[in-house]
Amino acid sequence: MTTKLIACLAVFALLFGVVSTSMMHNVYADMASDKKMADAKKIADAKKMADAKKIADAKKIADAKKIADAKKMADKKMVTTPAKVVTPASTKAAPTTGAVTVEIAKGSGADVKCADKCYIPNTVQVKVGSTVTWKNVDAMPHSVSSGKDATHDGIFDSGMLMKDGSFSYKFAKAGTFDYYCMVHPWMVGKVTAS
Repeated sequence: MTTKLIACLAVFALLFGVVSTSMMHNVYADMASDKKMADAKKIADAKKMADAKKIADAKKIADAKKIADAKKMADKKMVTTPAKVVTPASTKAAPTTGAVTVEIAKGSGADVKCADKCYIPNTVQVKVGSTVTWKNVDAMPHSVSSGKDATHDGIFDSGMLMKDGSFSYKFAKAGTFDYYCMVHPWMVGKVTAS
């Protein structure tokens, strides 16, 4: 009987070994499959992130191009020519020829009392054909808009002049041209062309 028992145990051990080997093979296969799936997910996630980065980079480039194009358009509207600063000894100075620069005074956007001291010089006399250039040295945006009492007459308008921006206008006809800042209407000035 012991021989039969030993034979049975041997068969049982053999079967156990076959079954356990098969089970282990399945476990290893599942682990390998899980690893492949994890690797595939990592690759897919990396591709998604790379694609998202490409899209974000392309958007940044497109946005930067839009901003640069808008700046170029704004710069085309503003004629920036080198000009000398002319500060008349009085408001009744003799007309000048050529180019005159008027500065938008620092702090003028915050000083409601600056009135006729916001543009320096405030009153300019030029000969017909002369060009006046306004330069914004203030930190706030300003405009140079022709008209009186904050009413635009349509003769010239700088649009928004940011810090260090400039605007030029050639006075082709004789006359007196009042101007002001649309953003800060207390800022006023005058050009007389004769």
